Amino acid sequence: MKKSAFIVLVVILISLSACGGAGVNSDTLTEIPPTPTELIPTPTPKPTVACPQEEVDVYIKEYGYIMEEWDDTYKIAQSTSRLNLGSVIGDLQSIKRDISRLDSPECAYYISDISGVAMESSIDALLSFLGKDSDSIVQRKLAGAIKTWEIVDSEFENYKNSPVDAYMAFNLTTEEIEESLNQPVDFVLPENWVDSKLSNTDMVISHPRDWDVEYFGEDDLYIKLKNEDGTLTIYGGYFEGSTDYTSDSGQLFAIQTYLETEDYDYYNERSANVEVFSQNRVYMVEYSVRENSGDDIERKILSYIFTPGVEQFIFYCDTTRDEFAQIDMLQIQQVFSSIRK
Repeated sequence: MKKSAFIVLVVILISLSACGGAGVNSDTLTEIPPTPTELIPTPTPKPTVACPQEEVDVYIKEYGYIMEEWDDTYKIAQSTSRLNLGSVIGDLQSIKRDISRLDSPECAYYISDISGVAMESSIDALLSFLGKDSDSIVQRKLAGAIKTWEIVDSEFENYKNSPVDAYMAFNLTTEEIEESLNQPVDFVLPENWVDSKLSNTDMVISHPRDWDVEYFGEDDLYIKLKNEDGTLTIYGGYFEGSTDYTSDSGQLFAIQTYLETEDYDYYNERSANVEVFSQNRVYMVEYSVRENSGDDIERKILSYIFTPGVEQFIFYCDTTRDEFAQIDMLQIQQVFSSIRK
């Protein structure tokens, strides 16, 4: 798409946004809160509980058996195709019920509770994969599950060494652990990446150092990034209008409406997704298009990007390949993640 056509798109989308999102009742778009750098325990006084050593020994032994079964079953899940994954998830859910029913001394209740949270987080990631959620969503849930298991494994070691001391020292609630799974992560500038200013804002966008950078449009309002071999181009900028949509589907609808009503010679939508890349919420429509008769069919992505402060950006992605490669999608994700103050 020519640069002038992109500028026309911004004007059209401002007009579309003025139409609102009436009639769409999907998940509500909310501002993404900042991410805490670590879990902060709730300083709640601990009551004294029973912790007889003989019950502790039995609990540790039975808990170990259940965790061995979980580990073996989860390894099977990791090597099972999506088509056959449902039954293995059912086995994992059964093991999770076993941990919740395990007889335990009062001082071990919390071990069973946080283990259940970790199991549920792993199961949720597998269910996302089974439901064909986007790779970024699945990977984010898997990362959250890994973080939770690190807490569980560390705490179980503490408990084995000194049950009463471990119980008294642990002050995280299951609610705090669950909430941490849904927190977006801060963008970390990769090695050999640099920042480029986004015009008309106090924000930057990051990209590999060897990418070409060009500003275009009136007052150089928009930026164009091109990778080192010229196969991937990302271009766009700050969206000065406001969108009144109150739902994820409403935001996607604005993009889809624009694309579907363009006078293209050929158009086919490939996917439409809502993603969370770092702190930013991204609405992406990937499509195939032939703008004029006789042109080649191209693969493109059009995206709305909302930052935690609800600044809005519009970006296109083009590829010279027949389709976006996995490395292209990873770089697009990183670039969109990097938009920040």
